[in-house]
Amino acid sequence: LTKDNPCGLGLSYECIIPMKKWRISYKGNMHRGCTHPDILKSEKKQETSYIEIDLIYETDTPVFWYMRDDNVNTLAKNLSQEPWGINFWKVCLKRSKNHGHYEEYGRLTGRVSVDGAVTKTYDFGTFRDHSWDIRVWQTMDSLLILLIAFDEPINLFGVDVYYLDLTLVNMPGNSSGVARYSTGYLLGKNEGELFSMAYGTSILDIPWETRKDGTREPMEETEVVMYIVPEPNPNNLEALPVRVKMDGDIRRMQYWPDDGKFEVFEDCMNFHVIDEMNNKIVEGYGTRQSGFRIGEFDPSQGGCG
Repeated sequence: LTKDNPCGLGLSYECIIPMKKWRISYKGNMHRGCTHPDILKSEKKQETSYIEIDLIYETDTPVFWYMRDDNVNTLAKNLSQEPWGINFWKVCLKRSKNHGHYEEYGRLTGRVSVDGAVTKTYDFGTFRDHSWDIRVWQTMDSLLILLIAFDEPINLFGVDVYYLDLTLVNMPGNSSGVARYSTGYLLGKNEGELFSMAYGTSILDIPWETRKDGTREPMEETEVVMYIVPEPNPNNLEALPVRVKMDGDIRRMQYWPDDGKFEVFEDCMNFHVIDEMNNKIVEGYGTRQSGFRIGEFDPSQGGCG
């Protein structure tokens, strides 16, 4: 690591213009497929490929700051689930000093080469976030996160919006924040074009498949709805519904944070974004991120802000 741009093991993350433009580069071997950490610890030889990456990310939207840009109704619902008392407020104050998270969308351009034989060039809308603080993944019992870029915009409150995020997390026993957290937003491409979720589908309403060994995985199809308002909303405009239906062939990546104590599914599939007020359906691309706790959680190990 360096004191300037983070780098290590062939991977470099260079800030070109703060909060605007970054370069991501990598040269080295990568494991093929999705490999559980238990297999990596074994002596079993893993198939690898030599990869070269050279990509530029440029911001395309306003920034969404968690806890700052959340709609007040959504934030109040998140907090109202907690047993209010001095201990809870101590957790909130500590979290406000030591934890932060923001998100935005932009465009990623550049090339990826595999084994020196196959080189692909890319130019597409994508997502960037930044967190600080320690995340204990097993704090979360389940999560669903949607990160979607639209093929064409939908119009909300007279503004064209191009990107959607929905984050639903269930964290019973969390010692570093709330036990359940919901937020979501849609973004245009100009400053101030930010729309947040006032209410919508709960993480408790999301169905999952249970395997024979008791672990879980996402359903082949998922449907959610978000009720969206401008943020801020000084004129108290009524929330508009935006529905997302997910189906079709799944292209899946998996990983297991915290040494296999949590399982994450990153699913690329068909995303149908429905503007119900204008009766318009647009297609999108991105990921449905689902995750599940494996085993029992020990709250003394920490929490998730």
